[in-house]
Amino acid sequence: AQSTNFGGVGGFTASADLTAATVVFNLGKATFSGVKIAKTAGRYFRLKYWMTEHAGSTGAAVLQTLGYTTSDAAAVNSPTSYVTEAYSTVFMLSPAKMKLSWGGTAEDSPFQHAGATDYTASTFPIVTRLDGSPATYPTVDAPNTDGLPSAINVILLDADGSTLSSTNCTKCFYARLVKCDDSTPTNGTTTGMGLTNGDGVTLPACVGQAIDANEPDQMAGMTQALCATNGGECTSSTDFQQTLSSSPTTAEGTEAFVANGIAAFYGLQARYTFGAGFLLRFVMDPQYDNISYANETLVTPVNGSVNHTEIKTVHTAANGQVFFPDIGAVGGGHVESDHKSMIIRPYNLEVAQHPGGDGVDLDGLGTAGDGTVNTPDGVGAGQPFRVQPAVVVKGYDGSSEYYFSKDWANHGHMPITAVIKSETCGQDCVDKGIALTGTNDTGVSLTALQAGAFLNDGTGDLTGIFTGDPSSIDVELAYSTILSGNVGFYWRDLKVLTRDSDTGFEGLKLMFMAG
Repeated sequence: AQSTNFGGVGGFTASADLTAATVVFNLGKATFSGVKIAKTAGRYFRLKYWMTEHAGSTGAAVLQTLGYTTSDAAAVNSPTSYVTEAYSTVFMLSPAKMKLSWGGTAEDSPFQHAGATDYTASTFPIVTRLDGSPATYPTVDAPNTDGLPSAINVILLDADGSTLSSTNCTKCFYARLVKCDDSTPTNGTTTGMGLTNGDGVTLPACVGQAIDANEPDQMAGMTQALCATNGGECTSSTDFQQTLSSSPTTAEGTEAFVANGIAAFYGLQARYTFGAGFLLRFVMDPQYDNISYANETLVTPVNGSVNHTEIKTVHTAANGQVFFPDIGAVGGGHVESDHKSMIIRPYNLEVAQHPGGDGVDLDGLGTAGDGTVNTPDGVGAGQPFRVQPAVVVKGYDGSSEYYFSKDWANHGHMPITAVIKSETCGQDCVDKGIALTGTNDTGVSLTALQAGAFLNDGTGDLTGIFTGDPSSIDVELAYSTILSGNVGFYWRDLKVLTRDSDTGFEGLKLMFMAG
């Protein structure tokens, strides 16, 4: 089996492994049986046949293995021989499935990245940080604490689950960030973890999520993620190249080679978008709808660019791609993750406006208030804040934080919650009868049901309960002209309830949480 490289696109450099074959040559016809190609996958393969005729050959029928075709042992030593060659048409070899692992280095054995760990149904991350970095605490590459892992490895497998270790190619694997079409969960529906949506749930069900060979991008229920603000190589609402990148300033790291059956992607992080319902997509031997192949030669795309959103694999749709989290064998994967997508949390939240408007000016007294002198920093008990709080979303471009200042609506669903920071009321807000509440205009969170106190990991800070009626406005991060044209949220009617009208408190703070 011989690999070829037409047009410099996805050419494999390693020859395939052929199992032993039986060849019968009789009456001018060679018949091969038991031929199998193992340990490899890719494009542009063909079979080479050759027949060597030695002087002195008797021409009698021969039954022998491939590569040894003579009926007269003495004739092999003859100085005269005749070789005839022929080739099959070009064909592809597809992996049976792919599995994903994280971590490890490139300096390893041919079969597994050293130190890499295979993902299981329960270990794919649920949340990753926008413009994040690989976690170091509590362990290296720990999920759900910061950004994506330092390395994500795609391992090509045969039907028995063995690595296709003879597979090698250049510029043959692409990584993309995609988003579920229904990235907003609805109460009462099933979540992406098979639960019933209720208060605080942010993982969507990703209804219709599947591989669909009839779609231009071979995906159903998912589409290519697009930039939600400008920066780097995100210049318009239709750009996508830097939504996934190993560099904070340019689109890099999304193209990989395969060595010994493993494609490794290093340093990838989500950029210029955030929210619920995102996945990574890894595509083997990609092509685009505006690219055609004539006689296996690459034809220049119509628009002059291969950066088209509707990327697909040249292999069968279920054999040439895999998703992260893994959506299972139907999507080319190895295991089916417990959840169908990830949340990309903001890099940072900035308090654009602090609550207050009544009482004394703490800043004028030398105590931190809203940061502005000559503005009252108090609020009335049981009364809506005269100055309501507002927050905005921020990312990080490698040197400074940036705002989401475009009304492109390409980010995913992301609720925002306001609570009283419990440590500011002695960590017993509940016992003291203090509660933050909204009204039917803007509640304290996306939903109306009362939420219990919970522990913020690593801080020992108990956050007090909050209440609220159903709100007419979704308490979620979205573009607003009132926020100076940024993505964020501003409340309209938050107030603090106390046990009685004669009780007052000093030094209270609110805490805002996305997701």
